[in-house]
Amino acid sequence: MAPDGSRLYVANEDSGLSVVQLPQGTASRIPLLAGGYGLGQTPDGAQLYVTDPINGILYIIDRATLVVRTLFVVGGAPRNVAFSPDDGTAVVTNGAGWVIFLQ
Repeated sequence: MAPDGSRLYVANEDSGLSVVQLPQGTASRIPLLAGGYGLGQTPDGAQLYVTDPINGILYIIDRATLVVRTLFVVGGAPRNVAFSPDDGTAVVTNGAGWVIFLQ
């Protein structure tokens, strides 16, 4: 959810990232190489992290513009994203058996 409640972000296994404008309910899609699986928003609300386990990719998307800013090929099958509340370190689980930490 956007910090101001105006948008809902959904990792979409069919097309990447869906963005629902609230309260209208209109949806748009941000296409990624394959589908999105895990989704996390940085503690400051500036970026969205979306995982693509099929291609082993982690996308970092600017939340305001919805532009992919960084694409990390992390390998394996990245799944879920969480952030530490104190310093914003991203923790990404990987179905291949490891955990990724990004600061």
